[in-house]
Amino acid sequence: MVSMSFSEATGRRAPQWLWRALGPRLSRRVVVALAVAMAVPAWAGDLPMSLVALSSPVPAFAVATVEIETGWFAVCQLVARGRTGFHRASGFADAAGRVSWRWPVGSPGLYGVLVTCTKGEDRGQLRATFNVLPRRPGR
Repeated sequence: MVSMSFSEATGRRAPQWLWRALGPRLSRRVVVALAVAMAVPAWAGDLPMSLVALSSPVPAFAVATVEIETGWFAVCQLVARGRTGFHRASGFADAAGRVSWRWPVGSPGLYGVLVTCTKGEDRGQLRATFNVLPRRPGR
């Protein structure tokens, strides 16, 4: 059996509350094993995701759209970040694995989109950016 400290396994120090709560009752190896288990992400695999459509460039104060393809009936969340703040939305992928969102954008600039989907224990993330252009005069 290979013995390893929490800092060797995770690159971080063990939380002090863990040592205080479990230290007197359990051996150091058990406390480290529990801390390492708590530091590991809960999802098991990667969920494949692909970008189907992204409206770019978009005129300022218009509607942006994004469509992704992932596992069928996956639960997805979108976070769009722009100069004026965040837009958050959720959705379910249909039987074909597609989900799309539409939302109004604000002032001109570069916007970022993060889509996170989960299905069972699998999780996937997709990042994209799009440009919002100034409106032309008279429009």
